[in-house]
Amino acid sequence: MKLIREGRFGPPKAFKTGAIVGTYPKPMLVLEYNEGGLDVIPTTAEPVQKDRIKVDCLQSDITYIEPGQLGVWCAKKPTDLPKVTCIDFSRLKNYEVTASYGFQPYKDAFQLMIDTINNLRKVGCPWKTTVIDPADDLTELIISHMTATNRAAMETKGTINPQRWAPMAAGKLRQIISFMHGLPAHSVVIIHDTLKEVEQTGEIKIQPMIVSQFRDKFGADFSQFLYATKEADRPVVLTTDKGFVKGVGCRWPANLPAVCGADFQSIYGKELLI
Repeated sequence: MKLIREGRFGPPKAFKTGAIVGTYPKPMLVLEYNEGGLDVIPTTAEPVQKDRIKVDCLQSDITYIEPGQLGVWCAKKPTDLPKVTCIDFSRLKNYEVTASYGFQPYKDAFQLMIDTINNLRKVGCPWKTTVIDPADDLTELIISHMTATNRAAMETKGTINPQRWAPMAAGKLRQIISFMHGLPAHSVVIIHDTLKEVEQTGEIKIQPMIVSQFRDKFGADFSQFLYATKEADRPVVLTTDKGFVKGVGCRWPANLPAVCGADFQSIYGKELLI
């Protein structure tokens, strides 16, 4: 069976997480970096309103585990897993508020995160789908770790220089995404969008919220690169360029409508059997 390698970007509250966690193949592992990110999943089954997405799980179907427990869960059979297993890495951001400005040095959260996900290769990956939600918050952990462990590499003559640290942070994010793509499971990466002006041409683009010029080719690492938005309050994805949204599309499935439903069935249902 073909494996999904999807990136989905868009503004906050475009139902990115809800559409993916709520409709993609289960069992699912969610690496959550946004506090309360899975709160979008309903607590009780409700009648589906017109133009809304029907989800296949409830809050009671989500099991939250500690990072150190993942190795045990990696050894389980798919039939022994809950519909959704979530590790909430947002809880690791226990920085203290300080009067200084700039990046907050904190190494423990990112180190624990990489130690945790390496179990998916060392022990196994029994999940059908893995989700990173969202990649821009994961980048914050990467930059905090870099600030704590390798600040000199971020500086030019003692001053923090984005031309030094941004490519390194983006490269580490790309490495993590490549790692997830290498697992025997569908892989989905969620990320917020940002409006950028291309310095060389003055062109305005809506792009993924990635540090460094890696944002310009971020979509190349995915087989499906989709833009999440809403039309008349209905969650949809763009499968081709429209307006300021550039560089989206799919290697497969072919012949998707330009504006497609945001759920699994609408995008992949004709090509993939769960």
